[in-house]
Amino acid sequence: MYSLLFYNQSPGFNHAVFTYGIIGLFAISNPSLLKSTKWIMAAIASALCATITGITGTEFNIVTNLFAMLVLSYVTVNANMSIITGSFYAGISSLTGLLFVTAYRVNNYMLLNAREKNEEQKFKWYYFILPFVALLFFLLLYRESSGAFKDLTNKIDLSFISAEWFVFTFIGYLFLFGLFIKPKEFDFLAKEAGYSNTVEGTAYWKTIGFMKTGLILFCMLDFLLLIVNLSDILYLINADVNHTKIPYAQLIHQGIGSLFVSLLLAVIFILVWFNQDSPKTRMNSILKILALVWVGLNMVLLLTNIYKNNLYIEAYGLTHLRVGVYFFLFLSFLTLCFCSYKIVAQKNNFYIYRRFGIAVLLLTILFNGFNWNKIICSHNIDLYASHKVEPDTNYLFQLGTDCLPMMVNYWHVLNPSNESYLNEKLDFHCRNFLKQYFEKDWRGLTFNDYHTFDKLKYYNPKTKKPFDILYDEYRFDLY
Repeated sequence: MYSLLFYNQSPGFNHAVFTYGIIGLFAISNPSLLKSTKWIMAAIASALCATITGITGTEFNIVTNLFAMLVLSYVTVNANMSIITGSFYAGISSLTGLLFVTAYRVNNYMLLNAREKNEEQKFKWYYFILPFVALLFFLLLYRESSGAFKDLTNKIDLSFISAEWFVFTFIGYLFLFGLFIKPKEFDFLAKEAGYSNTVEGTAYWKTIGFMKTGLILFCMLDFLLLIVNLSDILYLINADVNHTKIPYAQLIHQGIGSLFVSLLLAVIFILVWFNQDSPKTRMNSILKILALVWVGLNMVLLLTNIYKNNLYIEAYGLTHLRVGVYFFLFLSFLTLCFCSYKIVAQKNNFYIYRRFGIAVLLLTILFNGFNWNKIICSHNIDLYASHKVEPDTNYLFQLGTDCLPMMVNYWHVLNPSNESYLNEKLDFHCRNFLKQYFEKDWRGLTFNDYHTFDKLKYYNPKTKKPFDILYDEYRFDLY
């Protein structure tokens, strides 16, 4: 199934069909999974990601779909494992599972005595070869007895069989093998599922000096971060004037860098000072308040960086990297929320570890639901139409073929001077899409491909006339 759907094919409906098949195989092999709420949720998430891949087929869709399948694979084995550990468990099983299982079988085979080994070997070869010999015999027999069947078999194209095809198929076999079979060498990873989220022990808190160190540390950090936030806020109030002194690019890059370091240290300090059970003392209460203030100030820093990113996008346009900044900021916000709850509810470090994995999965699925290529293209065209930014057609052409209809409709905005080389470039991309469209079959096509084809098949942006020659050349392959 893997080779049939993916060999020499672009991402499209093949990913959806493949994922649906994997989910069905999991359910058939172990019907009790249908009683597990976690497995059903993982299966729905995986099917949703696969469906979106069939609609848009971007690189991010493919990565998200693979991530969801790894989650589904480990939930099938142990639903209580965290997402990070479970995904690593499923991924490493896919890479090395066949080697370990092969080693088991070779070891067991060598332990057999000579007589048992020979009998087992004869038994295996006998029953393996006989069906293929019989199939070949009857195939030749039926070819001679039926002219229609002989003509049909002569038309079978086996040219796809090559060394490259065997390697590709073997890689798919490794991947599927790891999804369904987990070697025992990695069972120690599943022990993480048995650890509690609640804190245990009070070793750290028996040291008064450790608590005093935390008080001094969080007090200084709170004061320092308060000054940083106030300076940022005062700067952003007059952002239109101040951006000539500090460019938006430098502002956002420095802001994200400092935010990342601040969040990393915040999480580390909270993991260290609040991993043990704490007595109900006045000193401990003050320490919790200072830590929560530190988390709150980090959230303020996060909000100012969201605003900086908005200013940057309004000034220079939207890109995938700037969308990635939003992903990081939202993930940071959820992490800070988990840290706050950890402090108040006295959860241990495993709580943060597990919730962080959930946040990554949910945000990935959420961002995967948007067609960022079209969103970026639409936003930038509106920005170009307002004459705030010079059109960057080179970047728009890199977004994907599903943006071509939008570019054709607003070509007067993207190429106001009617430059001939830009017209030729648009014409080339449109023709190249139509050519590739007819060379693909349903496996490598997406819903957006059908939509783009419907918009472009009769329109040539260069001559303002239909693609008569190209369309007549290939249209019979479509119908």
